[in-house]
This record gives sequence, structure tokens and C-alpha cells, in this order.
Amino acid sequence: LAPLLENQAALDEAFDSLKRAPRQEAILMVLAEAWLRRKLPAERAVLEEAQASAAALAALVQKGFAERIHLPVSRLREVQHSRYQPPAGPTPAQAQALQQITESWTAYPARPVLLHGVTGSGKTYVYTELAQQVVSQGKQVLLLLPEIALTTQVVERLRAAFGELLGVYHSRFSEAERVEIWQRVRDGGYRVVVGVRSAVWLPFDQLGLVIVDEEHDPSLRQQDTAPRFHARDMALYIGQQLQIPVVLGSATPSLESWSQAEQGRYTRVSLLHKAVAGSAPPRVEMVDMRREVQHRLSHGRLSSRLMEALAATLARGEQGIVFVHRKGYAPFLNCTTCGTVPMCPHCDVALTHHKMLRQLRCHICGYTQPEPHACEACGQPTFQEVDYGTERVEELLRELYPKARIARMDADTTRGKTAHARLIQDFEAGEIDLLVGTQMVTKGLDFPNLTLTAVVNADAILAYPDFRAQERAFQIFVQLMGRLGRAGKSGTFFVQTFRPDHPLFGLLQAPFARFYDWEVAQRQSLGYPPFTRVVQLTLQHRDRPAVEQHARLLTQQLQAQLGSYVRGPAVPVVERVRNRYRRQILVFIPRTASPAAAKARILQVLKDHPALLPLDGLRVTVEVDV
Repeated sequence: LAPLLENQAALDEAFDSLKRAPRQEAILMVLAEAWLRRKLPAERAVLEEAQASAAALAALVQKGFAERIHLPVSRLREVQHSRYQPPAGPTPAQAQALQQITESWTAYPARPVLLHGVTGSGKTYVYTELAQQVVSQGKQVLLLLPEIALTTQVVERLRAAFGELLGVYHSRFSEAERVEIWQRVRDGGYRVVVGVRSAVWLPFDQLGLVIVDEEHDPSLRQQDTAPRFHARDMALYIGQQLQIPVVLGSATPSLESWSQAEQGRYTRVSLLHKAVAGSAPPRVEMVDMRREVQHRLSHGRLSSRLMEALAATLARGEQGIVFVHRKGYAPFLNCTTCGTVPMCPHCDVALTHHKMLRQLRCHICGYTQPEPHACEACGQPTFQEVDYGTERVEELLRELYPKARIARMDADTTRGKTAHARLIQDFEAGEIDLLVGTQMVTKGLDFPNLTLTAVVNADAILAYPDFRAQERAFQIFVQLMGRLGRAGKSGTFFVQTFRPDHPLFGLLQAPFARFYDWEVAQRQSLGYPPFTRVVQLTLQHRDRPAVEQHARLLTQQLQAQLGSYVRGPAVPVVERVRNRYRRQILVFIPRTASPAAAKARILQVLKDHPALLPLDGLRVTVEVDV
């Protein structure tokens, strides 16, 4: 209703003037009733109630009896109130950690803090208290997480403290939703933002603190598409530029972060005890798969000991998590008649069998083809699945425990925006007995009734061709152990391996410093990080001889500038990706050398290289600190 009609005399006069326009009169009646109820009706609702047309409303607006008001409508779901009950106060260890961090901020405002807290020690509570301090000063806080799966429980805890001031940002939102979040961050509507790695690009106007949870996690690195960056390193750079504190949290810090703390560049604060009183440390049970295979005790990839433990766990009404390092049904198919393995036509990798989708899929380029019924080479229907993925382990568990409620958490089952949250909520509510999944089940989740975790094939993680393989394996195993004993219940972590005597397994329950000393001794002898910084150059081209020639020439040019710091060129684990052949060159920059000078020399070589040997279609990508 137009403001000029907001008195009875003017309103009566307007009605008198509309006696020959019944539709306009009906609209005015609806608007007047809404005004009396102090409501602002939507245009469509007004037209439906008055049974009038848009033309009648337009005429009413033209006469000045009504006016249109455009209001923004949020694309985001309304904020749900948190059901989480925060603890009455900090534990003594948490109080001490908060005091140490505050003192560090006072003495060294921009020095990063490494919060080394064992799993279950209450790092999220510390994050919340620190964020409240910063928000009370009128500033904003960014909390980075490596996985979307982690946001559900973390958001539930932070929502209890910040309510509508808390925003969430990740790639599962639509473009329109992400634009709205972007605007709310820019305008200061969100004081605390929880997000994955891309959240570092949000337009904070008053950023006062950045927290990186699970700072060791490789998911914080974006390496497949530009811009290539590590969210942890971006957070440190932002902190340095804005002179604001950065907190890195982890139960298993990266060797680089621990080394920085050892040298005094970071302030290290420790939480060495679980927050719940009486929580028993998990028991580690090594299962020798050599014996299982020799005596034919295992069923598929599941050992007899693990099957017994799973049955006992289900009988007690408790829950279990089974970690499998590969998604899909089987990593590849093999024809037992001629030995053919279906390969991706665009990449040098075998196609993974996804039984539920009835297709073979390349996990690099996304190529798919229907599930084959016979071998293309020999025509025989003699394909067999090789090794196990999450889908196959799930099927095996359903066969063994038909009454159990079993779910799977991997990239195939969590495609929807809320799929992660639904799975986690169902498991937390006790509606799922066994959860099978990839790395997303190992991180930061808190389930009080969980008493068993298991890794099906530990050797596959340890044998990955990467100098960080042992570090990654240790982090995964410790994170799986850390899911246990959250509510005072004891739990058991099962490790199935053909190498039970591997030194890493003896360090799982030792202090992190012991693992660091063991691993760093091997890194030092080989000149790997944290004693050096590694810059990786990857050359790609459709012609294999051409990319080989260019890689050799580029290596020679880099060696002329940087000498023995340059290694390569080498053929990567997967030589061809999306029909492009690849070669890699590594530049190792000692910590004693100037990284800026080394980068400048690398950039100069890359600038001069095309003039020496032109080649259309050659791509060179550079990644720092791989």
C-alpha cells in the first residue's frame, strides 16, 4: 500500500475512485488488509488472492495507490539452530593452550602457532574460544578445513557460539549461492567463515585470524587446475601480509610445520590428552596377511581376525569404520584368457570398475565406458576383478553381516550438496553400523559409539611412489586410531598388512616427535623437504618425442643456472594424461639458499626457453613446495 493511503480518509477516497474498476478495488482491499496486519505481501500472492491480472496491478501502481518494493531473497537455507551442547568450560590442558596462544600473540602478533593436539583433545573448542576473542574485537575469522565432509560437525559446534554470524563456503554450493556468500563476507555479515581451500580467496574486509585445521592434509593443495596453491601456505602468506595471527592445528603435523616449530619460527602449543576424562587409548592389532593367505583364513580382503572383531562389535551394538584406499568396485579388470586390461584411451591408467554404475571409469580424466561383457581382444567373457575398492568391500561386508546397516562414504556416494552431512548424521545417530570409505572417513569426525576402525590394505599406502608415502601413511593410521575412544569407550584399530615388521607400525602409539626423528633422518640423507624446498616443472605435449626433447633442453638450461639442484627429466607415474605426454623436472632449493633468487632464475629460463626451441601446444606448469 502506498504511504499516502496510510490513513483512513485517504483510503476511503481511493476505494470510492475505484468503484468502476473491481479488479483494482480487490487488489487494494488485499493490500489494505496486509497493511493492517503489518505484513508485506508478495506480488504473486496479492494477484492470486484478488483474482486479478498484472495489468490491474500496474494500473493501481500508476495511480499511486500501490508501490512495488524490491527485496533481496536469500538463496541460502535458513540457519538451523545447533543441537550441540558446548562444554561448561575448558579442560586444564585447553585453558593452558589458550593462555600460551594468547601470550604468543601478545609477544609476536604475526608469528604462526602450531597447535599440536592429539585426536580428541578438543582443538575445535580452542578454535572457538580464539575466534570469539577476535570477533569481540570487531574482526573476522577464517577457519579452513581440507574436506567438505569435515564441515558438518565443525559447523554444528561453531553454530552454537556464533549463530547467524557463521558462514560456510565450499564447492558444493551453486554459483548463485557462492556469490551471495561472497557478498556477505565482503559486507561483514559473516564474522566467522568455515570453508575449504578456495575460501582463502573470499573478500574479507576485517580479517583478524586464520585457522587451518588438519594442516597436514594433502587435500589443502590444489594441483590439477590453476591457480595451483596450498591453502595452508596461502594462509601463512595472508597472515604475514596483514600482520595477523595464523593457527595451524593437527594431531599429525606436516614435517615442514614441525621443523619450523623446532627452529622457533612457529610457536608450538601442545594438547597431549583427550578432552573426555577416562578415555582409554586405542589398542593397535596387527594382522599378518601372509599367515591369513597361507592358511586360507581370509575372506576376500578381510582377515579372519577382523571378521571376528566386526561380528563382536555388531553384537555389542557398537559401530565400526573400514578404510579402503581406492574407490569403485575394483581398481581394474583383467582377462584371464589373454591378459588384456581395459585402459583409458586418453590416459595411461587402467579403468576402474564401478559395479553399481555398470561402467568402467578413468579417475584422472573422467572417461567412462559401459561395463564389458567380453574381452575386446579375444572375445572371451573371462574378466576378473583385481584388488578391492570401497564398493567391493561394502558388498563383501553385506554378505558377511546381512543384518547390519552398512553405508559407504566416497566420491560416488557423496555427490549431492548434503550427502556428506546426511551420512555423518545417520552414523552419529546410530542408524549406520558399519561405514566403509576412503580418506574422508579418517578426518576429524567424532562418533561416541565407534569402537573399531580398520585399514584393509596398509601396504598399498606405504608403497605409493612418493617420498611422502610414509608420512601420509602415518597420518592416515593415526587419524583412524583417533576416531576411537571419544566417549570413554575403549577401541581397537586393525592394520592388515603383509609387512607387520615395518618400522612405521611400531611408531603409531609413540609421541609424534619419535616419528619425526625417524622420518626426518631419511629425508636428510636424500635432500628432501623439510631440508629443501621443491619446485616441480611439468611439461605436456601431444607428441612424446617432442616433449622428451624439450624436457632435456629445459633441464640443461636450468642446470646451467642452478647446477646440481636440478634433477630430471623423469617420466611421472602416469606418463599420458588427457592425450598429453608428460615429463617432470625437480628443482631442490636448500633452506640455506634464497628461494626468491632461485625462483627468479627458473622464471628467466622459462621465459627464454620458447625462443630457443619453439613448439606450439607445449604446456609448462610450475608447482612450488610439492
